[in-house]
Amino acid sequence: MLKVVEIVYRVVLSLWTGAMIYMTFVATPAIFAHLPRDQAAAAVAVLFPPTITLGYAAGVLLFLSAFVLYRAESPRAWTGGLLAPGASGGFGRLPVLLTGLMLALSLYGGLLIFPKAESLRRHIPSFDTESPQRAEFRRLHGVSSGMNLVVLSCGALLLVLQAARDAARRQG
Repeated sequence: MLKVVEIVYRVVLSLWTGAMIYMTFVATPAIFAHLPRDQAAAAVAVLFPPTITLGYAAGVLLFLSAFVLYRAESPRAWTGGLLAPGASGGFGRLPVLLTGLMLALSLYGGLLIFPKAESLRRHIPSFDTESPQRAEFRRLHGVSSGMNLVVLSCGALLLVLQAARDAARRQG
């Protein structure tokens, strides 16, 4: 059973992090490079709801699988350091904390930031002109982008930690 949980952890971590990298560094910049600004904003806004839903599902699965793996290897919970491995040598509490942070930021962004930003976007006559709505949208977009980068960085760090655990297992 733990093997299945570990596979879920690895697959979800890889897919979620990869999807975030694609949306952040490939799809969104390409859309804005090839469409007028207002059309690009509308196109990207269509992509966000399914991306947000993916983040919720991935976040829950990732957090639960990290927690199960940690508890299986470290039954005395939260003793030792952040990276202290369990009895079988590999799952400290840092992955649980990072996946919890990723989930919390995804929920905050999707449930609180996105609805406000989307409401403002619908009332902005053009993204090429300044308005109070545009300024507030820009602020919310900055907060959302910062949170996205934190989630993406956590995912990348978790991938590195997984690779390090795998290397340690092969050597030991």
